[in-house]
Amino acid sequence: MEVNTDMVEEKHCFKGILSIKNLGVFIYIIVNFILFLGVADLFFSDHKGYFNLSIVVYFSVMALSFHKLGDMAMRILYKAEKVDERSVTYVYFEDLLYRASDKNFIQTDNIELFFSDKIATYVNAVSRKTIILSRDFLNLEDFQQQALLAKELGFIIEKGIYMEMIMKVSNFVYFLLFLIYKCYYLIITALCMMAVSVVGGSRSNSENSFLASFGLVTLITLFFEKLKSLCVFMRNILIRSYLRDRAFKTDIFVVKIGLKNEIFSLLSSYNHTGKKTSIFSILPSIIEREENLKKFIAGEF
Repeated sequence: MEVNTDMVEEKHCFKGILSIKNLGVFIYIIVNFILFLGVADLFFSDHKGYFNLSIVVYFSVMALSFHKLGDMAMRILYKAEKVDERSVTYVYFEDLLYRASDKNFIQTDNIELFFSDKIATYVNAVSRKTIILSRDFLNLEDFQQQALLAKELGFIIEKGIYMEMIMKVSNFVYFLLFLIYKCYYLIITALCMMAVSVVGGSRSNSENSFLASFGLVTLITLFFEKLKSLCVFMRNILIRSYLRDRAFKTDIFVVKIGLKNEIFSLLSSYNHTGKKTSIFSILPSIIEREENLKKFIAGEF
């Protein structure tokens, strides 16, 4: 009997999401949603229908990120160009898909490889069926290409990409909310200062009002920039456990599909001090990743 792989994928889509290590991410998303409700209430307090519609739009965008439309949107956003199937890089990718399928990992179908000039890293899984490479990826050694491709493939296959997509939408809302709040208060301040200037009447009062307005606008801008930096720091602390877990899990996936030498060679090619990361460091150090892999290979977990 033929298995509906789409149904299999939906059945297991929460496997990589419902983990205690993702608790900080959930807190971050909930806080973003509360801020979103605040903005919606600010603009639609007298229009209940628009307020409810804004919530529907929020969750619709979140849901669409899990659909084929989400893949299409990400490819358009990154101006992605499909990798030539005759290239060496694509041959490596097909080999990884075969290895994953041979190890009984589900949902290796329809995952596609693209180039883009809009990513800051060598390779990144940007949606549930899309891996994007930078042009600099082609300058890497063969073992580096294989290991990095395998890590991002593992991130998709082992369902970590679902949490990533939720975070992408939440991050977009997060920065959009800051922009809306800042513009709102700047406009209110400008209007108030204009009113004071008009009421003051005299030239000296107008000049003083302008200087006061300029100073207040500057203070508001600095306040929101500092608040934004603080919130980014708090967000990084909240998602630290998730990002560390992602690094460890994708390293292990590379070993599972038979590229143990490649992942250790990749880690060895990085410059590192060998020190473990502090509580404020977002990603694990290379030495921690090597130790984690050795424990996995030794069967300690």
